[in-house]
This record gives sequence, C-alpha cells and structure tokens, in this order.
Amino acid sequence: MAGGRRLTKVRLADFSRQLKTLIDKAQQLRDEINRSIIASTPTPPPNGAAVRRRQRSRR
Repeated sequence: MAGGRRLTKVRLADFSRQLKTLIDKAQQLRDEINRSIIASTPTPPPNGAAVRRRQRSRR
C-alpha cells in the first residue's frame, strides 16, 4: 500500500456511527441555542403603538 490505511466495512460502519452521533449533538446544540435566542427576544409592541427608532449621530 502507499502508506494509507484501508477502511474495512467494520471501521467504516464505526466511523459512520460516530459521525452521525456528532451531527445529532450539533443539531441539538443548534436547537437549544435557537430556543434561547427566541426566549430572550423581546415581544413586538402592539400594532397601534408608536415605535421609537434610534437616531444615528453624525460625526
């Protein structure tokens, strides 16, 4: 061989399981972060309320 390791079916299956586990964990973290962001976002004002906008100061 040219120095590379051959992937047997067993090793490939194990790698595939590990990869799927990592992907699942990453998706759970993403979902948790999104829920946290949504929970910390202030509710929009009622339709009739005036919305204050920040003025940009020119320098």
